[in-house]
Amino acid sequence: MKSPTFNDKKWRVLAASIVDSARKVAKVGVFSGTEADGTSLADVLAFQEFGTATIPERRPLRRTFEEKRAELVKVCEGAAKQVVLHGMSVARAVGLIGAWGAGAVKATITQGDLPPPLAPATIAAKGSSKPLVDTGRLLGAITWSVVDEADAKGGVGE
Repeated sequence: MKSPTFNDKKWRVLAASIVDSARKVAKVGVFSGTEADGTSLADVLAFQEFGTATIPERRPLRRTFEEKRAELVKVCEGAAKQVVLHGMSVARAVGLIGAWGAGAVKATITQGDLPPPLAPATIAAKGSSKPLVDTGRLLGAITWSVVDEADAKGGVGE
């Protein structure tokens, strides 16, 4: 009786993907763009995230990932299954997680209630009581990027 043979090519590919995955990170935020006055949109998001002397902290990034942690875990599990079972590249899977994150942050801004409420003077000046939604430049600039872990330093909370 002939002994069975084992082709470990798929296992080697999977192992390489797992090693590669340890190096890939999805960053969600604003990476380019400016307001009409020249203020960086990344700075505008940071001002809203952490507050300033005149702008209260609204935390759109941290709030999103705190409130949607269980949903994020499911998205990550689904992406991992695509890598393991269907051969999706790790970079693509991490990109899908980043795309979900950017969409979730945008939903928090447009659909959520980001306390504290705007000051009456701000509402009068912009004609809306919705925080972080004014010209649409900030909302449109929220995106994601897949980077190597070594290049991922400098995000919120670091």
